[in-house]
Amino acid sequence: MTKNKKKSIEYKMKNKKTQRAALFLQFTNPDEAKLIDDLKFKILQNGKKPTVVIKDFLIEILQKENFQKSFSEVKNDVFYSFRKASYISQIPFYLKLDEFRKENELMIDLLNKKVNLLINLLYEFTKKDIAEFSPNDTENFYYFQKLEEDMSVKIAHLKSKNASRKREMEVFYDNFKNYDENAENNTNDFVGEK
Repeated sequence: MTKNKKKSIEYKMKNKKTQRAALFLQFTNPDEAKLIDDLKFKILQNGKKPTVVIKDFLIEILQKENFQKSFSEVKNDVFYSFRKASYISQIPFYLKLDEFRKENELMIDLLNKKVNLLINLLYEFTKKDIAEFSPNDTENFYYFQKLEEDMSVKIAHLKSKNASRKREMEVFYDNFKNYDENAENNTNDFVGEK
């Protein structure tokens, strides 16, 4: 076994729980080396130690990442808690609407049966076919047919309006869920990064 293979086998990622940590960085790319040398020169000109400044910079980045991760988790928890609370608070209202809707459906069904009974009784009593009715008699029939068509148009309009409201709410919830990503994209766009 060669020396390099032995080193690669021995080196494994370990999650050490020590009071100290060390990190050695080597930059072999000439462009990167020039950037690092320029940075070191600027830091030394300010009278600071490059290792301390770079260490503070790394710690700041790591703390910011941890904070953003924690904040994102808390934000999601709060979002779903509010969503659940709003859903639960709307249940009595929804149940009342559902009860009202079912009651109206039953009443409409009952009224339709009564109207059908009256029409059948009228037909039996007069023994006339619909074609034998005079224009004055059939005028009411067309009036109700027109009313039914108007109601269908209004219901279709209401359904379309409710569908657009639902889409707006879905966009709102998606924007809230993806707030961190959207804010970061807006910041990058403002700075000119892509």
